[in-house]
Amino acid sequence: MGPFFSIINAKVRGEGFRRGNSTILTFVDTVVSHEAFTDRLLLRELVHVVKYEKLGLKEFAAKYVTGFLSGGSYEAIPLEMNAHELDDRCAAATTKAFSAVS
Repeated sequence: MGPFFSIINAKVRGEGFRRGNSTILTFVDTVVSHEAFTDRLLLRELVHVVKYEKLGLKEFAAKYVTGFLSGGSYEAIPLEMNAHELDDRCAAATTKAFSAVS
Protein backbone atom coordinates (compact mmCIF):
# COMPACT_ATOMS: atom_id res chain seq x y z
CA MET A 1 0.00 0.00 0.00
CA GLY A 2 1.53 3.30 -1.15
CA PRO A 3 1.64 6.55 0.85
CA PHE A 4 -1.18 8.19 -1.15
CA PHE A 5 -3.55 5.29 -0.42
CA SER A 6 -2.55 5.37 3.26
CA ILE A 7 -3.42 9.07 3.52
CA ILE A 8 -6.78 8.62 1.78
CA ASN A 9 -7.58 5.53 3.85
CA ALA A 10 -6.87 7.40 7.10
CA LYS A 11 -8.96 10.39 6.01
CA VAL A 12 -11.89 8.27 4.87
CA ARG A 13 -11.87 6.20 8.06
CA GLY A 14 -11.79 9.36 10.17
CA GLU A 15 -14.39 11.30 8.19
CA GLY A 16 -16.24 8.34 6.75
CA PHE A 17 -17.71 10.62 4.10
CA ARG A 18 -20.59 11.13 6.48
CA ARG A 19 -22.48 14.36 6.89
CA GLY A 20 -24.51 14.43 10.05
CA ASN A 21 -26.35 11.14 10.37
CA SER A 22 -26.65 10.55 6.64
CA THR A 23 -24.55 8.62 4.20
CA ILE A 24 -25.15 9.40 0.56
CA LEU A 25 -23.15 8.21 -2.41
CA THR A 26 -23.45 9.37 -6.00
CA PHE A 27 -21.50 7.47 -8.62
CA VAL A 28 -21.87 8.62 -12.22
CA ASP A 29 -25.67 8.46 -12.63
CA THR A 30 -26.65 6.43 -9.56
CA VAL A 31 -27.53 7.92 -6.17
CA VAL A 32 -27.72 5.74 -3.06
CA SER A 33 -28.95 7.10 0.26
CA HIS A 34 -29.61 5.69 3.71
CA GLU A 35 -32.22 8.35 4.28
CA ALA A 36 -35.40 9.29 2.46
CA PHE A 37 -34.86 11.45 -0.59
CA THR A 38 -36.06 15.01 -0.28
CA ASP A 39 -36.16 17.47 -3.15
CA ARG A 40 -33.16 19.29 -1.71
CA LEU A 41 -31.12 16.12 -1.19
CA LEU A 42 -31.90 14.93 -4.69
CA LEU A 43 -30.98 18.33 -6.17
CA ARG A 44 -27.56 18.28 -4.49
CA GLU A 45 -26.87 14.77 -5.72
CA LEU A 46 -28.06 15.56 -9.24
CA VAL A 47 -25.54 18.42 -9.27
CA HIS A 48 -22.90 15.71 -8.81
CA VAL A 49 -24.40 13.65 -11.64
CA VAL A 50 -24.02 16.66 -13.97
CA LYS A 51 -20.47 17.26 -12.71
CA TYR A 52 -19.60 13.61 -13.47
CA GLU A 53 -21.02 14.10 -16.96
CA LYS A 54 -19.13 17.34 -17.59
CA LEU A 55 -15.80 16.46 -15.96
CA GLY A 56 -15.65 12.73 -16.50
CA LEU A 57 -15.04 10.21 -13.75
CA LYS A 58 -11.27 10.64 -13.56
CA GLU A 59 -11.33 14.45 -13.25
CA PHE A 60 -14.34 14.42 -10.90
CA ALA A 61 -12.65 11.88 -8.62
CA ALA A 62 -9.37 13.83 -8.67
CA LYS A 63 -11.15 17.08 -7.77
CA TYR A 64 -13.22 15.41 -5.05
CA VAL A 65 -10.30 13.63 -3.39
CA THR A 66 -7.97 16.63 -3.70
CA GLY A 67 -10.66 18.88 -2.23
CA PHE A 68 -11.19 16.48 0.65
CA LEU A 69 -7.49 16.12 1.39
CA SER A 70 -6.88 19.87 1.10
CA GLY A 71 -9.86 20.93 3.18
CA GLY A 72 -9.79 18.07 5.67
CA SER A 73 -13.55 17.60 5.78
CA TYR A 74 -16.62 16.91 3.71
CA GLU A 75 -17.83 20.49 4.14
CA ALA A 76 -14.59 21.88 2.64
CA ILE A 77 -14.79 19.95 -0.65
CA PRO A 78 -15.39 22.54 -3.40
CA LEU A 79 -17.68 20.17 -5.34
CA GLU A 80 -19.83 19.76 -2.21
CA MET A 81 -19.76 23.48 -1.49
CA ASN A 82 -20.99 24.13 -5.03
CA ALA A 83 -23.84 21.60 -4.71
CA HIS A 84 -24.95 23.13 -1.39
CA GLU A 85 -24.74 26.67 -2.82
CA LEU A 86 -26.99 25.69 -5.74
CA ASP A 87 -29.38 23.97 -3.33
CA ASP A 88 -29.58 27.12 -1.18
CA ARG A 89 -30.20 29.29 -4.25
CA CYS A 90 -32.95 26.98 -5.43
CA ALA A 91 -34.59 26.93 -1.99
CA ALA A 92 -34.54 30.74 -1.87
CA ALA A 93 -36.16 31.02 -5.32
CA THR A 94 -39.32 29.05 -4.54
CA THR A 95 -41.62 31.14 -6.74
CA LYS A 96 -39.37 31.83 -9.71
CA ALA A 97 -36.90 30.12 -11.98
CA PHE A 98 -33.20 30.56 -11.31
CA SER A 99 -30.06 29.88 -13.27
CA ALA A 100 -27.68 27.22 -12.06
CA VAL A 101 -24.95 28.89 -14.11
CA SER A 102 -24.95 32.47 -12.85
